[in-house]
Amino acid sequence: MRIRGNHPTPGHPTAREPRYPQILEVLEPLPAPATTCPPDVNGVPDNPELLLQERAWLHALARHLVRPHEAPDELAQDTLAAAMTQPAPHTTGLRRWLAGILRKQLAGRRRAEHRRRTRESKLASSPDAPPTLDVVARFEVQRDVGNAVLSLAEPYRTTVLLRYWEELPPAAIGERMQVPVETVRTRLKRGLAQLRERLDQTHGGDRSAWAVPLALALPQPIAATVTPLLVFAKVSLMTMWFKLLATGLAVAATVWLLLTQPWATIDPPPRLEQHAQAPTTAPAGDLVHDANAPTKAPPPNAERTPIASPPAPVTLVVTGTVVDATTNAPLAAVPVQLLTWATGTVNTEGLTAADGTFTLRDTRGGKAELRQLVVRALDYAPMRKDVSYEPPPTAPQTIELGTLPLVRGTLFAGRVIDQQGLGVANAELLLPLESFFGGFGGPQDMLNRTALLGHTDATGAFQLTEPIAPDTRHQNLLFAVPAHGLGWCTLETTNERREVHDLVIRLRPTGDARVLVEDPKGRPVANARVRALPRYGPIGSRRGWRKEVPGPEPLRQLFVGHTAPDGTLAFPNLPIGERNHWNSGTVANQYELWVDAEGYAWQALQPFELDPAHEQNLTFRLVATREMTVTIFVRNDVGTPIPDALVVVDGLGPVQGRTNAAGIAELTVRSAPSLAIRATCANHREAQTRIVIAPDAPSAQQTLTLDRTRTFSGRVVDQLGTPAAGMSLWVDQKKVATTDDQGSFQVEDFPLGERRVVIATPPAEDPVRWTGGQVPQTVDAAHGPVTFVMQRRLGSIDVRATIVDAATGQPLEPAEAHLRLRLQQNYLIPKRIETALGLVTATSTPAGHWQLVVRTATGQQGALEFSLTEGQPPTDLRLELPLPGTITGRLTFVGVAPPENLILEVHHASSVGTRSLGRPGVWAVDPSGQAMENGQGFGSPALKLQPAQNPVFRLELVDPNDSIVIAVRSRVLVGETTVRVKPGQLSEVVIEVRARQD
Repeated sequence: MRIRGNHPTPGHPTAREPRYPQILEVLEPLPAPATTCPPDVNGVPDNPELLLQERAWLHALARHLVRPHEAPDELAQDTLAAAMTQPAPHTTGLRRWLAGILRKQLAGRRRAEHRRRTRESKLASSPDAPPTLDVVARFEVQRDVGNAVLSLAEPYRTTVLLRYWEELPPAAIGERMQVPVETVRTRLKRGLAQLRERLDQTHGGDRSAWAVPLALALPQPIAATVTPLLVFAKVSLMTMWFKLLATGLAVAATVWLLLTQPWATIDPPPRLEQHAQAPTTAPAGDLVHDANAPTKAPPPNAERTPIASPPAPVTLVVTGTVVDATTNAPLAAVPVQLLTWATGTVNTEGLTAADGTFTLRDTRGGKAELRQLVVRALDYAPMRKDVSYEPPPTAPQTIELGTLPLVRGTLFAGRVIDQQGLGVANAELLLPLESFFGGFGGPQDMLNRTALLGHTDATGAFQLTEPIAPDTRHQNLLFAVPAHGLGWCTLETTNERREVHDLVIRLRPTGDARVLVEDPKGRPVANARVRALPRYGPIGSRRGWRKEVPGPEPLRQLFVGHTAPDGTLAFPNLPIGERNHWNSGTVANQYELWVDAEGYAWQALQPFELDPAHEQNLTFRLVATREMTVTIFVRNDVGTPIPDALVVVDGLGPVQGRTNAAGIAELTVRSAPSLAIRATCANHREAQTRIVIAPDAPSAQQTLTLDRTRTFSGRVVDQLGTPAAGMSLWVDQKKVATTDDQGSFQVEDFPLGERRVVIATPPAEDPVRWTGGQVPQTVDAAHGPVTFVMQRRLGSIDVRATIVDAATGQPLEPAEAHLRLRLQQNYLIPKRIETALGLVTATSTPAGHWQLVVRTATGQQGALEFSLTEGQPPTDLRLELPLPGTITGRLTFVGVAPPENLILEVHHASSVGTRSLGRPGVWAVDPSGQAMENGQGFGSPALKLQPAQNPVFRLELVDPNDSIVIAVRSRVLVGETTVRVKPGQLSEVVIEVRARQD
């Protein structure tokens, strides 16, 4: 194939280079698409939208045809502009027609460029060439560029030098600087923008004053000049002056391209990928070809391959605005990604505009999947927001997220140590990305989805790669996972930027267990898969759940294995958790064994408890697989048998059948430790249950009651008649309906008879707005539609509370804040609030008596009580928090010998407001002979110490608003003291420990 026009000569800019013929020959034999663009009477296409639809394809073609110093975007734009003014083809394919215009544009550009260079070359060799002073001027500009690079603030200076001096790609720079690759690209863009601004200021705002001399200092072609400059710069590092000169020459060569040329990019263009045997869908705008194909043209009758697949349809559009949470200023050039929540796959990504807005178009539709929006900005904590996706029937689903405020967050650094206090090397630092509250009432399964924030070095020290913002997802937990072991700690995160350098994560204590798996006759079973499932927070799951421990591979391997030929399996170093502060009845060392063996039934879980002092020996006896008969009696709510009801029994697989005229179904199933039984029938509510099967039981019986149902409808309103939208209706602990915008609902299978209905507020609504009063409470669907009246708390007052230091008046940032409404004598119902530096805001607050409790990251805490009346204007409050104090003390034993171990508890002396935070003080634990008995969380913190070795204790961050009680917890000993510290002061106490007299 030839380019029409003048025939190029060797060395002429229109001569094709070796990599171009392959692409052009692929373009030539394109079949004509069915869609053409006929001209109108003026010769201009009458449907320019068809041309615009090919813009992405045209840009991709231009990128692969141009040389490194040519501008593909301008070439594609000029091609579209020329196509708008030319008659479109009637028979030729639209893309082939556009490709011909683009080739003509490219040939014209190269001829013009060749002529320009010829004229400049003649001018440079003529007697009238510029004087030598121009050489000095060009050198001064290079020096200015080098100075500008060295004067950049960190981290931009290092990033620019690593990219253009060390010639490292962004991925390698991110790995060296321990930041995401998106952050590297952002720093490069901002660093180059600062360079342009500084050079413009240096030369009076005239960019040509520095760009032209710098361009003249770089002989053409530019690509051939960069490498000699780099070599010259690297061998000239002899003095500080030469270092500056070398930096200016080397960096200037590359930086000039990025500062002045529109075609320059930070990363090299993507390489072309080879076609597979089976055609695959390529991203929109990408040009796919065989890089290893021969350069000769295909035969005339050969099958022709399209250049690019048609763009995938957009199924989801997500928009929003990213702003600074403190100043509300928009944040530009911030990377935004839309991921599939389950897999973490990036569906689409982009950057925010100058006004902070973004629009992401997702083409990976199909099934309903939860998406997650991730926003990462330099010097801000990342934001992750869940986005629900439902497949659209026709038009794309559009979700407007509104304003997304980014906070600075807390940047943590510290050490990971073992039980002996030694540093732990190469431990992963993991932040949970989702919160789950299990059966114990506290956070569980927190390692299900995590973000890797760094590793420890050889000494156990670490520096997290990104700050952490307050978020209910991570529950203020940070995990450390080394090659062997596990540890975690509680964080105190803030919205404003704060740096913590002394965070310590201690690995959990461990215990050993050895399991012997036997068959029903007591013989060892080899190769049985055994899992030890932790049942403590925050990494375990609820009792009875068959779910493996998630997390990194070294961690998962701690809890799973296969038995040896003798039927045994050792579990060394199983972590021992901690008592859940939400439930004092939990056990920190509880596990359950999950055993799977080939040819055996699904075995019941076997609980056990770890003993850190001794190896736990466990025997698991398998239950043999056999068949048994299960008889199910199906009745309605008045005891009448239900014929032809569908019954499903699921043990080691589902088995189903139907009831006879007497409402009885007999099914033969394989025996299992437990069976799930379910029955359904028209005009009846489904019923299900689970029964436990005794060993060697030949049969089992179960009765299921299916309530008769009918259609039931109604409305939910408040006492003023206003519809209550989003309210959920519950019957027999089952959600049956949700009210719409008019407060209406309809239930197709509402049970007959008198039923109690519980109406709950929607999750997004503030629960304090409703009193819980409801009329009626019981209904009968046979009586027709019903209107439920809910009692709403009256009043809608905006409350602002300023939080300041009591001594200096400076604003303080709350680390924990609660606003509660009093009912009778107690503050019970919480009100949702927003916190910022020095400010707590509560909008639409109902009338009543309230209590605000605040604690800051520095340990300052206090409470404020106030009353609101209906119709009251917005209220401004002020809460002054004193500095916490410190208590040091010593134990003395009167008439008794010091025991081996002793536990000290601390609590408030009276029921002041700050007691609800559970922070009378924080124990300063001495590693020699002292340890926390049950953590620093909710409840009374306790210190376990060895008084014979160290009878001294220290309590820091002591609340000065109330007297503090420090007492000995023992059955045979007694000792107690009450002290009130002054703000910021140190108090010394002595506790006399005596034998208990009662």
